[in-house]
Amino acid sequence: MTTKGRLAVNAVLDMALRQHRHAVPLSSISKRQLISVSYLEQMFSRLRRQGIVDGIRGPGGGYTLGRSPKDITIAQIILAVEEQAAHDARCAAKDQERDSRDAPDLWNGLSTEVLRFLNGISLWSLMLANPIDEAERDAASPNGQILPPTSAFTYGDYLARKG
Repeated sequence: MTTKGRLAVNAVLDMALRQHRHAVPLSSISKRQLISVSYLEQMFSRLRRQGIVDGIRGPGGGYTLGRSPKDITIAQIILAVEEQAAHDARCAAKDQERDSRDAPDLWNGLSTEVLRFLNGISLWSLMLANPIDEAERDAASPNGQILPPTSAFTYGDYLARKG
């Protein structure tokens, strides 16, 4: 997974944690996550095409989730924005169809395992592992400035503590 995938997961998590009353503008995600608005526009365009987010135009516009966070996996977010990860997933699927006499491809096998792992993590589980309080959620208005949420990649630590 590249930096683009990590940034996309963090940006979608940021938006998902704050969308309960209104669409979340990219400018507010940009301030909290320190990602340029133009870069977010490119990512969210791809996420929208995959149905992960919905865009709302005009005053009060921004982005909301396109479906329930329980139905969005971290792998789906990453595959939506990373061309190489999507290519690796297709190659791994083809490799599984090959004759069993072929030597296993280490990198495609690794990609398969990583995608399998990330497909098992829902956006909802990250939201539960990275809660924000009501005051912070309310402060997420387009003019609010708040600290970024905990990284989505602290999820492994969360699972370890959970036992």
